[in-house]
Amino acid sequence: PAIGNQTTVVVDRSAFRKSSADDQPKLSAALGAYYRYDWAKAIEILKTATANDPNVQFLSALALLVPNSTDQARNADGLLREAASGGNRQANSVLGRILLAGTAGLPRDEAAGRKLIDNAVAAGEPYAMRVAAAGYVSGEFGGTYDTVKAVDLLRRAADSGELVAMAQLAFCTDTGRGGLARDSAKTIDYLRRSADGGFQPAQLTIARWFKDRYLFREGEDLT
Repeated sequence: PAIGNQTTVVVDRSAFRKSSADDQPKLSAALGAYYRYDWAKAIEILKTATANDPNVQFLSALALLVPNSTDQARNADGLLREAASGGNRQANSVLGRILLAGTAGLPRDEAAGRKLIDNAVAAGEPYAMRVAAAGYVSGEFGGTYDTVKAVDLLRRAADSGELVAMAQLAFCTDTGRGGLARDSAKTIDYLRRSADGGFQPAQLTIARWFKDRYLFREGEDLT
């Protein structure tokens, strides 16, 4: 993992309750389009929502970031700053990630990005924990490599319900990263929780494991 490839964001839907009654169904529909990789549809839906609503700004920024053009990334940067100022809890975490990675040709600002991530981790934001974990594994935090700290951050994120962190922690548990004892039962538990939450790569991984173990007749009970 690297900071730049932590692009999948598990959006905190509870924040939508702070938006107007008219905007809440638009946010839900746009989020569904975002998760279906239909970013243009997400942006189209949100065009009719309240422009200065922090949740609208945040979700619009996420949809703009994926196609990865410099103009869209610049617009997303501005929206994330507005969303963060308006109180969206996840906006600073995503902004920190794009500042650290220099997304779509935007200038990198490692000091500012690291500060945003560290502050978000201290505030208990799960996505920031996952980004920080990637930074400690890849050495992008000033050349510091610390897989033990990375695994601890992933565990905290997973325990907070972060679906991608659950899948990443499953890999760490399966391979013994960060000093973890290899444990197939825990690996499958993390993967199941991630898959049940709707994270597609976890669903595909479990499906492949079932298929392989059936074909090779390992006979392990995965129920």
